[in-house]
Order: sequence, then C-alpha cells, then structure tokens
Amino acid sequence: MKKDLTKKLNEVKSKADKSKSNIIKRSEARISSAKTVIMQEAMGLLKLADSLDNITNQKAFIDTLHLIDKSIAKNGKIVFIGMGKPSYIAHKIAATMSSLGTPSIYVHAAETSHGDMGMITKNDVVICISNSGESREIFDVLDYCNKFKIPLIGMTRNKDGKLAKKSDVVLLIPDVPEACPMGKAPTVSTTQELALGDALCIVMAERIGMNPERYKHFHPGGKLGASVMSVKDFYNNKVNPIIVKHSDSYDILFKKLDGLHNDTLIAVIDNKNQLVGSVSSLDLLKNFTKSRDKSLKASDIMCEAMYVDLDCPLFEASKLLNDNNLSSCFIVKHKKPIGILYLNDLVKNAK
Repeated sequence: MKKDLTKKLNEVKSKADKSKSNIIKRSEARISSAKTVIMQEAMGLLKLADSLDNITNQKAFIDTLHLIDKSIAKNGKIVFIGMGKPSYIAHKIAATMSSLGTPSIYVHAAETSHGDMGMITKNDVVICISNSGESREIFDVLDYCNKFKIPLIGMTRNKDGKLAKKSDVVLLIPDVPEACPMGKAPTVSTTQELALGDALCIVMAERIGMNPERYKHFHPGGKLGASVMSVKDFYNNKVNPIIVKHSDSYDILFKKLDGLHNDTLIAVIDNKNQLVGSVSSLDLLKNFTKSRDKSLKASDIMCEAMYVDLDCPLFEASKLLNDNNLSSCFIVKHKKPIGILYLNDLVKNAK
C-alpha cells in the first residue's frame, strides 16, 4: 500500500511541475498540488501506523494508557497542552477523549505561566504536544510537572528535544516532511498528532467499556445524540394512546374520535391487548361515506399500525416515520401500545 502511494505521489508531483509552466493548465496544477498535499499526509499516517510496530513505541503507547488509568482511578483528569498549531490539536483530542468517557481538559501552553498551571493537580496526567519539543512556552509546564511529580507524556518528533528529555513517556511521531512549499508550516505533523491522539481516545474508550448507553449521556443533544438514543429516552408515560378493541362498533369509534384532528391515530388491540391496527378520523369518514354502514367494527376499518419498541434506536424510529411520511407512530412494549412517538419531537432534539 505504501509503495503504491509513493509511486502515485511521485506521478502527481511530476504532473504538477509540468502544469505550472503552462498557463492553460494552471487549474490542473492546483488540483495536482491539492492531491499531493493529501497524499503526503496519508504517507505520514502510514508511517505513523508503521511506527507502532517498533517495540519502544509500543511500550510508550501502553505506558501512556496505564498512566491515564492510574489518574482516572484517583479521580484525576488528562490535561492536554500545546502551543501554536499543536494547541488546536490538543484542544480537539481533549474534547474527543472527554466525549468518550475519560475526563480531559485543554490548557494553552502560554497561559500556564500566567495562572493556568493551577488547573493541573497531582492526580492528573499531562500530555504535551510539540513538534520540535523546544517551544519556550512549554518549558514552565515541564518544570512544574517534574517538580510536583505529575506524570508527563510528550508527543513530539524530536527525541532529543527538551520535551522528550523531561517526559516520563515519549510518544514519538515519525519525522516526515511537511506538505507546505517551504516545508515549515505544520501540516503532516499535526495530522499525525491528531491521528495518534484519536488512537489514544478510542483505545481508552474500549478499555473503559464505552457503549451507546454510556455514550449518549455525554451527547444529550444534536444529531449525534439522537443517533445513540433510543425510543425509551423519549417515552412519556403521561402521553397514552387512545385505545379501542378490534370488536368495538362504529359508534364507539365515533365517540373516541369526535373532536380530534383528522390524523390522530387510535390504537386497535385484540383480546390479548396487543396492537393489531390503527384508525383515524379520516379512515372512519372514508369508510362511512363509502358504505353508510354503522355496523362496521374497528377491525373492518383499521389500517396497518406503525410502531416501534422502547429499545428501538432513535435514528431507526426517525427513518420509519420519514420513509412512511408519518407524523407519529405507536410505542409498544411486548406488542402492547403504551405511548406515541412524534416526529416533531425528534426534529427538535436533532437541532
């Protein structure tokens, strides 16, 4: 895979160089340059993955997990610190790790020397991200951690830098050229840092047994929250469906539906109180207009009932409603109607 990518990268670079000399092909050159950047970053990620085959790097990764475990056991947290572009990466990794159940915060390196050092306690673990490992703004953090024996993990490319030398564990990033024309602007390196941080987040989530039930507590709102919530999270036992038996007469149905909106659904149950169909005011009107027969029963008029179980994932319930152009459906437990799920509620939750 790496050989194929390297070959393709060289081909794209060659094509971009040729296009730059031709005014007509400048747009083509721009696209070639864009593809080159993406492939260079992909190469950086492949080399990062390969670096975990190294025994030393494997040990560093596992040691990092152990230090995080010990911190959490003492009610501590993971403190991510960075300066410049790596600070944005640190911020994102902290947010991801917290969302997956491991309490984490982000602290800007420059602010630590102006009071934010107080956010770091003896029960915490500090993960400091610096490409060079020599950014002056991180030096006070390194001294603080060493002085108070706070576990320090350095994520860096420079194994000889101050960060690596001061750290208890070094997560070494492969030294791959940056993608910018000067080879200076953090591009490939920040992509690698983000990927390694994500790897830590996911492995930690696996270690603590993160599952959809736990995950939804950290995401109560938005589309992401809706994707991990189930119908029971929306179930309101005070909103009960109107229910009739399948043998109930037209007159009973009329009384039940009188004054209700045309699309209001009534649940039709059998002798075991299980849902067998549904009837609306519109169904009643259509059938009576057609036959003028008041001897009709609920079983003669009812339509197929759409329903979801309490444990049905919310995204599946939403799909059922949308696919069938419905504004609501029944909620059942052991096939017995116990509530109503409204599309409007799902839409509000997803905003």
